[in-house]
Amino acid sequence: MDLLIAGFYTPEYADWAPEWSIMVQSRHLRSRLIAMPSAGSWLGNVNLKPIAVATLLATEKEGQEILWLDVDAEIQRLP
Repeated sequence: MDLLIAGFYTPEYADWAPEWSIMVQSRHLRSRLIAMPSAGSWLGNVNLKPIAVATLLATEKEGQEILWLDVDAEIQRLP
């Protein structure tokens, strides 16, 4: 399986980023976590998600399987 686990975070969630990376790497999965500047509010930051997804898609090969996870999500089992 060539699954890419991806997500993004803003400075408000920066403390979660190392844990997210460890969680994904401990399962030997390929990952990409994108740092984005804060938009100033929770809703503004949520609205950054399409930009982060577009950034990711622009750099990955066509047909790449991607599982998008919020930086505060936990993987309970592999898909």
